[in-house]
Amino acid sequence: MPIIVWGIAQTNNKPFNWSAFLGIQAFCTVFAIPAIIITINHLKKNGDWKVHFRKGDNIFFIVSSSGKEMFDKTDFIKRIRIENNSNAPWNGYEFTTLINNDGRQIHLSNLLIPSTDIEKLFGRLDETTEKRFLQIIKDR
Repeated sequence: MPIIVWGIAQTNNKPFNWSAFLGIQAFCTVFAIPAIIITINHLKKNGDWKVHFRKGDNIFFIVSSSGKEMFDKTDFIKRIRIENNSNAPWNGYEFTTLINNDGRQIHLSNLLIPSTDIEKLFGRLDETTEKRFLQIIKDR
C-alpha cells in the first residue's frame, strides 16, 4: 500500500501529507493484528494436516508431517464448537474440539474442514458451543 500511495504522490506533483497516511495505515494495521494472530495459530495447529474420511465407515485418518494416525468416530464422546461472539472482521474463523473417551482432544479448524462437514460427520455427538472474541486453538 505505501508504494502505491508513493507512486500516486509522485505523479501529482503536489505535497503529500505522509503523517495522515501513516496514521491511517497504523489504524488499519491495529484492526488486522487479531486476524493475523488467529490465522497463524490455526495454521500452526492444522496447517500441515490432511483429514481423510472413509465413506460409509467410522474410520478417519489425520495425516501430518509427524505421521499418520487412525481414529474411530465412535471413540469420541463430545464436540465443542468455538465460534466468534462479535461482528469482528475475523468472525469467519472457528474450530471444533473433539474429545475422545480417554480425554484426548483433537482440534479441527474450519480452515481444514468446514464446520458444516463436521456436523454431518459427527452429528451423533453432543455439541456444546462456546463463543470467544479470539478463536485461539489451545488445549484445555
